[in-house]
Amino acid sequence: MGDVLVELIPLAIASALAPLMVIIVLTFLRGDGGLVKASAFLCGVVAVRLVQGVVFGLVLGNPDDADEVAEARTITATLLLVLGVLMVLAAIRGILKEEDPDEAPPTWMTRIGSASSLQALGLGALAITLAGKHWVFTLSALSVIREAEPARAEGVTLFLTYVAVASVTSLAPILGLLIAPQSAAAVLDRIGNWMEANNRAIKIVVSASFGAYFLWKGISAFVA
Repeated sequence: MGDVLVELIPLAIASALAPLMVIIVLTFLRGDGGLVKASAFLCGVVAVRLVQGVVFGLVLGNPDDADEVAEARTITATLLLVLGVLMVLAAIRGILKEEDPDEAPPTWMTRIGSASSLQALGLGALAITLAGKHWVFTLSALSVIREAEPARAEGVTLFLTYVAVASVTSLAPILGLLIAPQSAAAVLDRIGNWMEANNRAIKIVVSASFGAYFLWKGISAFVA
């Protein structure tokens, strides 16, 4: 299980560091009813990830023989290569100041202030559903788990661990505001302003560094 976590954690951290989801959570938190709306948004994100895990976990299943194990390794390597390419391309688009297809439409950000809790839930589900890279993150995590051939309970635990780590950067500000609302509000406001001002730079650094890592992992798996 430990070896699988070593493969899963970078995928989860890269997903967690995607700035858009965090910026949306912080935007909700700074508005009226922020805790409820931000929590609803995160629930929408987590719900879609869990549905993806159930559906594609059942579709992929566990390999039963040597041929299926080899196939699982090929799928994992391919997905890591695809993810690496997507992230490197995202970094290049950021450097060239081109539009990222995974970025939320500008109208989303303007509607956040007036969104209801139910709309925030739907927005979270829609945001993760429309983000191509996050689909590849989740599919890569499932492929890494499948390749390890774990027992069902262990596989579920591994995937839930992935979902939890991938959600930590959105969950942390929610918990901070819940535990210490007065002191956390000022900190979250500064962090939100900083992330909005430096969104492109954050995306370039995260995409370039993790993109290079996943490219290396994918290529290494093919040549091994």
